[in-house]
Amino acid sequence: MEVPDESLMVSPIPLSSLVITRESVWDALMFALMWELVNRVSRVGIQKMVEVLKVSERYRGSLIATGPSYMTSVIHSLVMTYRGYRDLWGIWPSPPVVQMCGSKANVPWEVIAPYAGTLEGIYLTARIFFGYMLYDTAHVIVEFPQLGGMDMVLHHVVFMGGIYLGIVSRAMYFPFTWLISTELSTIFLNLRWFCAKSGYGEGKEIAVVSYLFAAAFLFSRVLLFGYGLVHFWMHRAALSVCSTAFLYPATRFIVTGGYFLNVFWFGKILQVAARGGARKSMEHDHTKEAADAKSK
Repeated sequence: MEVPDESLMVSPIPLSSLVITRESVWDALMFALMWELVNRVSRVGIQKMVEVLKVSERYRGSLIATGPSYMTSVIHSLVMTYRGYRDLWGIWPSPPVVQMCGSKANVPWEVIAPYAGTLEGIYLTARIFFGYMLYDTAHVIVEFPQLGGMDMVLHHVVFMGGIYLGIVSRAMYFPFTWLISTELSTIFLNLRWFCAKSGYGEGKEIAVVSYLFAAAFLFSRVLLFGYGLVHFWMHRAALSVCSTAFLYPATRFIVTGGYFLNVFWFGKILQVAARGGARKSMEHDHTKEAADAKSK
């Protein structure tokens, strides 16, 4: 079936439709509480792990205090990576207007029908992710500054705003799949933290994890993100008319800026690797811990 020009197949979304409803609040809280439950279970698991592995007293404090948040992040990254690549594969063959606007595209249902299940799956993934961001923001604030500073709080708030607009307007299905698939590198970043905080910061374990992190970062946040960015700009006409006037320029700025930030970070990763990053990172961690202990 020939699909007409994408700019003629979509309907603009009024800004008034993006109000926060009671249902959307309960939905966000439900998923946030789900991740909080994962955190509580992870806390028990880490306490058991510390005992079984006979982790040195030097590292127990950090593992027990902030380990549950990192473990929850690992689990979240695994879930998002699986769902992200699955949804990416499912929506890839669809016409660009469906990729951008989903069921709001003004096209015959037989064009949308083969991808209806995938579209609903992406919608659920976005809600799960929004709940995690809400949960994580609360933990960053409550445990401030152990898990991050105000820059992380600002990052989460901006990200949640963009995700909320996408959820309510039911737009940006395909861009969301490749954006969330970048969580692949977060898995190895968190595993690297566990290596460093468990006494394996100078061995081959952290070296292997560091190389896997760099490879995952290159694949997901530079190459896949770059492909997605090109696709986003090529088919921006659909998004510009099936989303709000605010969502389109904001997304265009955030996504483009995010890609160049990823490229900058990857350059930093290569520089650290060239200097023997694992050992230097541990030396920095040990110096910081000693300074903190001395200040107390």
